[in-house]
Parts: sequence; C-alpha cells; structure tokens
Amino acid sequence: MEKVQPKSTFVFFDERFVFDRASGMFFAVSKEAALILRSAWEGLDRDDIRKLLMQRFKIERGTAIRDMEQFLGKLKELDLLPPTWRDRS
Repeated sequence: MEKVQPKSTFVFFDERFVFDRASGMFFAVSKEAALILRSAWEGLDRDDIRKLLMQRFKIERGTAIRDMEQFLGKLKELDLLPPTWRDRS
C-alpha cells in the first residue's frame, strides 16, 4: 500500500513568502529554506533535497548537507515538518 503524503498547511508565494493556513501566520524565508520546507512536505527525502539544493543554488555537497540539516532541525523543533518526517533523526 502506497503511503499518502499529508497535505501541507503551507502556501508558498514568490519563492520566499509562506502562509501557514493552520496558524494564520505569514512569514518570509530564504529561497533555500522554502525549497527545503516545500520538498519535505512533498515527500522528498534528505538525499533528494540535498541534490536539489546543490543543483539549484550551485553549492557544494557539504554546504548543502549542513544547511539542510540545520534548517530541518529548526523545523522539527518548531513542529513544522509533516508527520512522515517527525520520527526521522
């Protein structure tokens, strides 16, 4: 049985602005942060997100991993990751 990805509460505008339908909050993020948040909610795994970061922003592997892990850690702290990501380390 295929896992169903939960629907994101986030609406993205202009690659930098995000509205959270659940909380009613509207906030600005970097383009990199928006890509990580959106990708997690679309069901991509860490390796896929890393590759996207490297390709889109022309950054090195180590930088992509560091930035991604720091931001995912913050999202986890704030409980902003989809349920499928909550148990991942």
